[in-house]
Amino acid sequence: CNKKDEKYNTALAEFDKVDEEFRAIKGRSKAALEESREVVQNVEEDLREQYNEIEAKRTQYDRDLTAAEANGTTPPSADGVDVRTVDELQAELNRQQAKLELNLNTNPGVVEQYEKRKRDIEVLEKTIETKQKSAEKIERSIKAARDNWQPGLEKLVASIGEKFSASFDR
Repeated sequence: CNKKDEKYNTALAEFDKVDEEFRAIKGRSKAALEESREVVQNVEEDLREQYNEIEAKRTQYDRDLTAAEANGTTPPSADGVDVRTVDELQAELNRQQAKLELNLNTNPGVVEQYEKRKRDIEVLEKTIETKQKSAEKIERSIKAARDNWQPGLEKLVASIGEKFSASFDR
């Protein structure tokens, strides 16, 4: 009877230990879930929609994978589904942040210089556009003026040419 009590107490202590770990992990998981939901609610609408779409694909993939494993069938294709783990995503985030910091720390004036050049280019493009419109307007004005006197001039030159030829013919 003592052995049974001892085994029972040992099993109960082990259960309590595992149950305590389970509750701690569950609490951290709920906190993380709440935090992620708050973050998702505070982002822009298009990002929220994109997140919901990705999350729906991932959830459906997980369901299909679980069903396939339970039925012993071929697992579904992971095409179009991001199946990276949290650790892999965190590592990718760290790499991207390091890359961004490297770019920003290289030369802080580069971004300012880029913005200044971009503004200068926009000003020059507007100037070119204005000058092109002005040149087109002047060309139309010249053409209109030429259309007024050129036919008369050509007629006069032709007349002079005829009279000149006639005078040489005498």
